[in-house]
Amino acid sequence: MDEQWVVLTMQPRVPTGSLDFIKIPAGMLDGNTGNFIGKAAKEVYEESGFVIPPTELIDMTKMALEGSKTPFQNHREKSTYLSPRGSDEYVKFLLWEKVISRKEVDEMSGRLTVLRARGELITVALCKYEEVWREGARDAKALTALTLYESLKKARRI
Repeated sequence: MDEQWVVLTMQPRVPTGSLDFIKIPAGMLDGNTGNFIGKAAKEVYEESGFVIPPTELIDMTKMALEGSKTPFQNHREKSTYLSPRGSDEYVKFLLWEKVISRKEVDEMSGRLTVLRARGELITVALCKYEEVWREGARDAKALTALTLYESLKKARRI
């Protein structure tokens, strides 16, 4: 039987009062706006250990915005703004799908990441696809990614 799993990570998030916050892999561009896809692939590697060729990442945000009836002004990034009232921070939701063996799933679950050596306490927290809405409910990015994925699948875009 085929199973779908989602790579989530567990790490401390002091502002939330949590040492075990479950979230999707994400990171900051740190001024490197010209290479968003490459930076995303690097973040996923650092937080999960998966080596992703940037060419295999699908920009779900871009796909969702194609054909939008809402015009974009030139100065706005064509991305998702999580808190546009208080910040200009934006997010692009990217998808990468890979078939792996059950053995690889078992080996990956609970694995400490490469950032552990630099003092970041990140653990891989694989989650069954049908449970992402519950397990990732505290992470708005996880819920948004799930909604985009479901909507794009329904529209037969992915």
